[in-house]
Amino acid sequence: MYNFLSKRIPDNRYTRRYLKDFPRMAEEYRARPIPAIPYSVFRLYQTTGSRVEYEAYYFDVRKRCDVFAAMALSGHEEYLPDLEDTLCAICEEYTWALPAHIAKEHTIEEEITRIDLFASETAFMLAEIWYLCRDRLDPEVCARMLYELRRRIVEPYLKAPSKWSRSNWSSVCAHGVITTFIYLGLDEEFRRALPNLMDSLEDFLSSYQDDGYCTEGALYWSYGFESFVYAANLLREYTRGEIDYFKRDKVRAIARYGFYTYFDGNMTLPFADSPHRLNFNIGLYHFLKKEYPELPLPDESRAAMFGDEARCRFFEMMRNLYWYDEALSGEENSVPQFDFPISQVFIRNRPGYHFACKGGHNDESHNHNDVGSFVVIHNGEYVLDDPGWPEYDKWYFTERRYTDYICAMSEGHSLPIINGQGQKPGRARAARVISASEDEIVIDLSAAYDIGGVTVVRTWCLLPDGVELRDSVTGAQSVVERIVTRVEPTVEPDGTVRIAGCILSGPAKPSISTRTFVPRLVSNIGMKPLETLYLIDYAPSGGESAFSLTW
Repeated sequence: MYNFLSKRIPDNRYTRRYLKDFPRMAEEYRARPIPAIPYSVFRLYQTTGSRVEYEAYYFDVRKRCDVFAAMALSGHEEYLPDLEDTLCAICEEYTWALPAHIAKEHTIEEEITRIDLFASETAFMLAEIWYLCRDRLDPEVCARMLYELRRRIVEPYLKAPSKWSRSNWSSVCAHGVITTFIYLGLDEEFRRALPNLMDSLEDFLSSYQDDGYCTEGALYWSYGFESFVYAANLLREYTRGEIDYFKRDKVRAIARYGFYTYFDGNMTLPFADSPHRLNFNIGLYHFLKKEYPELPLPDESRAAMFGDEARCRFFEMMRNLYWYDEALSGEENSVPQFDFPISQVFIRNRPGYHFACKGGHNDESHNHNDVGSFVVIHNGEYVLDDPGWPEYDKWYFTERRYTDYICAMSEGHSLPIINGQGQKPGRARAARVISASEDEIVIDLSAAYDIGGVTVVRTWCLLPDGVELRDSVTGAQSVVERIVTRVEPTVEPDGTVRIAGCILSGPAKPSISTRTFVPRLVSNIGMKPLETLYLIDYAPSGGESAFSLTW
């Protein structure tokens, strides 16, 4: 059996906790019919730009499939008929792709055979269930699954191999196709498809710099890299070690991201399109720990449970259940510092607090205009913050990203506003790191603003009881220094600002305004349905501004 899988889920302390609510969920799903997705809901994305209504139908059916598959694989074969009904309902769906990923101009065949992220996930799920349960499922159900996998995945890919963007797409989409060919035993056809699929895996790896930093954000690292890992491991087993991506230095470097960007508990770097908190997929981490023993494994108490990720991905569930190793134990990240020097991201862990800042450029994947942004975490709370990601809609991935969405605008980050302008998007809007030592980081942000004759140099100093920030701006007509937080601040009579037990001092008495946004609730553990971003603005009289955050 591939991937350490067997026909029975292992029984241990983690799987017992993970599966505790599955009998209740199975009975709840049994009590209500499988919903058909109305056409009007399918069309909502094109008519209103909203994705959430369709996705609620779509992912609930997949969650139902997860539950019944896990029950059957835990020895409760009385749920096999419920699993069969759900599998057939998925086979009946018009398309496995999301409307947001289907081009406006299309043919019916293109809609049905579109291999996007979620068609790939669905193919992975059906192929793996078929592989594990084909001797227990009704032969007609198995035949229907094979028919749909060939019709929607195998034949379209052989006819016109898909080319996906150099991002998590290259990994996620390719891994579902690879799994389908291997599990279905399509060896001859797989030999024809493999070179193109390996090109896609290479595209995914090339989307990272050699330092392994994920510019897309913490959840996209988990989503894209775990898909790569699952495909790479399956290929290694299928080829008996001839194809082994895990020997490559770049893969080891990418693996480090998920281990060194965890802070207190489940707190993560919220740069780019990222959640603030993310419970980790323990199966992935235990697998990587065995491949790369030097990595600092997070504490098991923050391991993901079913439902932490609202999309309840089948491949994550299965690897969490099958790859968990009871002999491994983790601890909080205590590495004093970790740098991603090429991507220009610097992390400092000190007793009582964590600090991270970034340079980079404003054309990164899932970009925010945030060159020079930073966060400070103290006593388990984001004191100075990055807003993270908003709810996705039709316009977020257009030119309106930097005018209509505070999360992506530089005005939504702790950055200067110069001559009334924020930073501009584009690859040339980049930082230049002047120096980065253990206690001081200096970055030139001038190019990110692209204002003739203006220079902006930012310096952070890390102290035992706080952080100091100094900005030197020359050649500007006006400067507003902005600091952002999601914790409601209080301005004291002397002009200092109290935030979560910390004291922020600046170059003048500040003004405070607010902006609200709807976070992407898919994985934003601990965030509110409507978040308030507090904008603390200072108007210094000169070009030198100094701030301190102390506790």
